[in-house]
Amino acid sequence: MHRQHFLFILCFVIIALISTGCDTDSSTVTKSAAHQTLQQHSVRTNDNTSPPPVIIDPGHGGEETGAIGWNTGVPEKEIVLNIALHVKKVLEDEGIQVVMTRETDRMYNPSDTKVDLHARARLAEKTNARLFVSIHADQFDETVHGSKVFYSGLNPHIEESERLAQLVLEELTAHLQSKSLGVHNEDYIVLRENKVPAVLIETGFVSHKQEEEKLIDQDYQKRAGEGIAKGILRYLREQDSVQ
Repeated sequence: MHRQHFLFILCFVIIALISTGCDTDSSTVTKSAAHQTLQQHSVRTNDNTSPPPVIIDPGHGGEETGAIGWNTGVPEKEIVLNIALHVKKVLEDEGIQVVMTRETDRMYNPSDTKVDLHARARLAEKTNARLFVSIHADQFDETVHGSKVFYSGLNPHIEESERLAQLVLEELTAHLQSKSLGVHNEDYIVLRENKVPAVLIETGFVSHKQEEEKLIDQDYQKRAGEGIAKGILRYLREQDSVQ
């Protein structure tokens, strides 16, 4: 009986050791597979091969209405958001990555207007963007109408910004058949604080009765977006041909 009992215990110990060894091998394989998966995920996460995006900035938003249509009461923030969404679509159809400062009726940073403007300007640096385009509609008096584009002489990319402004204005006025009011150097926060080529577009004037009626028209907004996008594409192609 003692011998049989001993043999039974010995068999039990051997089986236990074999089982432990199998569990250890299984655990090692599982850990190895998990490590491999983590490495693969890390590679995908750190993949910086995508081309830099373009920032499209519909001005204002939320409580910041911008200019108000003198006859229709339509706010600038609504007009420029619609135009900006058309710009986004055209660029994305051409394979350009787009980052929007807003796609709904809100400020980018609702703290206050000045904080919001600085935050918009910093977005290009945060996203490693290629350029920044801010879209607006102006007001002055009932006689002034047309389109104009601003750049800043305090932006570190003055020449590129001015060239971008020229190309956008050419395409915008061609698509809208609007009066060209030229390219201007202006010290706007979103222009001077940007680290990339940056422009601010005044698509038209909501203080001019006929132009206001055009600016609230969906087809006109679409053509404005197409014109701005075509100007951006021309700039990008010019830059790519030089590099």
